[in-house]
Amino acid sequence: MYQIKNEPSNPHNRWFFLEFFGNNDYIIIMGSKEELIEKAYQYLEGDEENGIFIDRKKAKEYFDKAGWDDMDCEEDTSTKWEVMKADYYLQGAPVTLDGIKTMVDDLAHRYGTPDNELGMYIPLEVLMQLLVGSPHYHGNLISMEEEARNSLVLHVEAETTEPFLHALRQAFPNLEVTYRELG
Repeated sequence: MYQIKNEPSNPHNRWFFLEFFGNNDYIIIMGSKEELIEKAYQYLEGDEENGIFIDRKKAKEYFDKAGWDDMDCEEDTSTKWEVMKADYYLQGAPVTLDGIKTMVDDLAHRYGTPDNELGMYIPLEVLMQLLVGSPHYHGNLISMEEEARNSLVLHVEAETTEPFLHALRQAFPNLEVTYRELG
């Protein structure tokens, strides 16, 4: 993201940026300093329901553009998180569900423990990176089972359960995805 105009004499304190994408396309982002800070916090904390997943690098860019260049966007790894368990129910076309099964099996062999009787333990960081490009979520995909025709159940333990729900919905818009937290 590149700042192309910032005029101190601008009475509305508006900022203008170009954000470039790999195919030479770009969008113009306009906003006030307060809007830049708000957007930075969205990327720092995540607003998954609205399609904004945690991206500490983007958060830092927005803070820097707003003049908050001393803002620390690194993850606090000293904090322990509480484990929440949930089942995610995926219903849809067999071809899509087969693709998800293949993806999970491949990830289990690459990053998890596929032959472990206690579960696959695929790191959620890897799955979220693959689905939405954000590795800043903690947890594990424990197991997957085919519950009925055209239906899969993913058993997950995570720091928070909703981001994975929104990631699945964003990555697979043709599937019906619901979840149930387990006690």
